[in-house]
Amino acid sequence: MVKTAGLELIRYNIRSHAIMPTLIETPILGELLSKQEGKWRKYYSERIPLGIGESKYVSQVILFLCSEDAWFMNGEIIGINGGRLDKV
Repeated sequence: MVKTAGLELIRYNIRSHAIMPTLIETPILGELLSKQEGKWRKYYSERIPLGIGESKYVSQVILFLCSEDAWFMNGEIIGINGGRLDKV
């Protein structure tokens, strides 16, 4: 879908991308991860090499994509993977 949008919209000088973040700390997720004495936080933290992400990691990528620095990109799926390369 991202590639199709990229192909269709580029003629209007519109670029499209998708972002696939790993587990990102949010108020709702933080509450869920804290249940059962932090069992789930520990479980996921051990599986993501750089740990559970912060929302700023996603927003920084979005800001880049909205900047002039990304003008030469189109139709990309960008993984924010916390260093985990086997699964995003």
